Amino acid sequence: MSLGLKQKFTFLAILSGLVALIIAGAGYYVSYTNLSATIESEMEAIVDAQGKELESWLKEKGVSAQYLSDLLGNIGDANQLKNPNMLSLTSSDKDILEVTIGLQDKYFYGYHAGDFTGRIDPTGRPWYQQAKAANGLILTEAYVDTYTNKLVVSSAAPIKANGQFIGAICNDIDLDSVDKQAKLMKYHGEGTSIIFDKNGMILATNGDAQVNSDIKALKGVGEHYNEMITNGAGYFEMESRRGDEIFAYATVPSTKWVIGIAVSSDTVFEPAIKLRNLFIICTVIGLIFSFIVCGKTAASIISPLSELEHHAKQLTNGNLRIDDLPIKFNDEIGSLTTAFNDMTHSLRRLITKMATTSEQVAASSEQLTASADQSSVAINQVAESITTVAGACNEQFTEVENAGQQSDQLKQNMKTFTDM
Repeated sequence: MSLGLKQKFTFLAILSGLVALIIAGAGYYVSYTNLSATIESEMEAIVDAQGKELESWLKEKGVSAQYLSDLLGNIGDANQLKNPNMLSLTSSDKDILEVTIGLQDKYFYGYHAGDFTGRIDPTGRPWYQQAKAANGLILTEAYVDTYTNKLVVSSAAPIKANGQFIGAICNDIDLDSVDKQAKLMKYHGEGTSIIFDKNGMILATNGDAQVNSDIKALKGVGEHYNEMITNGAGYFEMESRRGDEIFAYATVPSTKWVIGIAVSSDTVFEPAIKLRNLFIICTVIGLIFSFIVCGKTAASIISPLSELEHHAKQLTNGNLRIDDLPIKFNDEIGSLTTAFNDMTHSLRRLITKMATTSEQVAASSEQLTASADQSSVAINQVAESITTVAGACNEQFTEVENAGQQSDQLKQNMKTFTDM
């Protein structure tokens, strides 16, 4: 099937639109991928920065226990070690709820709780045993303190006199500050943060989860618990009670706590959504512009050609009185129009000349016809004369023949007469 110019230009416009759509789609995919990677990296960076800040804060609180243990180790005197006022050196820190000392001789004293000697054996306490085993500063797992009934983590350091272990200092660090930090952790002012230990106990959150509950029971993030403990840092998509979210997380090295933030997918990918909408708008505008340009171009070619076709049909039908075609463009179409107008003029002049010549030939023919008529009359007259002469000749021939017969008869009569 043969396609007209209009159909060909329409096909060209569609083809150009498809090419533009493919290019725009590829550009959007690359841009979207890069933007998504940037957003995810930004979320990971925020969580990582919060993790490092928490790590720094924990170390800062733990240093006070190390400082006090070194100071008591240098004193060495048992009576001085058991002086409660020595514990006041670090008790002024509002984040330290309690400062406790335990010695090998079972002496156990808390700055705020008082003397537990004889009632509780400090050497059986986990923080005491861990500090002794590590021979250095340690941070315990989070737990609820029986004295304050608050969620705390303990930093403990061994007391050594002349290089020998003689006891340990323990600072109970209030995790309310961690909870405050969790509440401040946001992604561009949005998101729900959470901090939990390696066993899955939630230490702080600004969401609807309960502190001291098991994160594995929390919809969405709990399903990725093993992944987070194994990988240590990263992000994943999840479906929580709030809808589709992106969860980025990092691990605090000293405690192996996991700190994370969940942000709505719509919020995280809002720039990507805007980019997608921008690409759609630009693509649609580009397609419309492409169709308009192709339509205008097609019209600028098809319209003059249609007029040429119409005039050519008029000439075919013998109409030489058509007006000249207007020359709208100074291009090949304009040159073709000019040539067609010139051809029309030449054809009109030729036909006019032929008409004049035909008239002259017709006049000459009429003269020839008149001459022929005159010649025909003369010929008829000559023929009649010849016919008359012929008739006269026949009469004369008859008379001569009769005369011959009479002569023969006379000759016979004379011969008869002679014989007689």
